Amino acid sequence: MSLLMSCPHCGLINPPTARRCDCGYEFSTQTSNELRTAHVPDSEDESGNRNTVDSYLDHYLDSPQPERAHEMLRAFLKSPVTLDQNNVTWYFFARIA
Repeated sequence: MSLLMSCPHCGLINPPTARRCDCGYEFSTQTSNELRTAHVPDSEDESGNRNTVDSYLDHYLDSPQPERAHEMLRAFLKSPVTLDQNNVTWYFFARIA
């Protein structure tokens, strides 16, 4: 008889044949896919947000505006680029925080 397995991400009990937990954890790769289910805004909105954030990042050293960081972080979070956890923009916002 096969034993049930507990998800290491959320603790939910899964059958031994499960490939993925309901929380998005992939058993085969041992990674969570919960970011892939995040809301992706309209393409018009996303490109505008991305251009605004890119401009902010490009000119931050020349003209830092830390008071706008929360606004730019929100714009960044609305773009699908956030699905890439290796994107250096995450590091930028972590450093200025």
